[in-house]
Amino acid sequence: MKMLQRLWTFILVTAWCLVPPATKNGSPRAGTAASVGSRGAVGVRTALAPLARFLSCPETGGDRNGELSLFVPHCPALAGPLLLFRLKRTGFSRCRALIRGGGILLSARR
Repeated sequence: MKMLQRLWTFILVTAWCLVPPATKNGSPRAGTAASVGSRGAVGVRTALAPLARFLSCPETGGDRNGELSLFVPHCPALAGPLLLFRLKRTGFSRCRALIRGGGILLSARR
């Protein structure tokens, strides 16, 4: 089961890095893979909602100093270069992807 979850996460991250989710008012539209279910159950899709929100609207990423720190749970290391590609493409520098606690920790600066 864990292997399938990691595979599904890799597929979602790959798709979102190549074609970011569509947005409506800065958040992913209902019906996309990033939308939260009506019960709010924690799963791969809800755990990846912050990533989908950032990839669809990168100008909202980061704090006032331009620092971005984002953890992507259940994400295999193979997705790291794709995430770094998307970060660089959206104008971030000093991009890093670190494997931490069952996922990838992204850090970047604008």
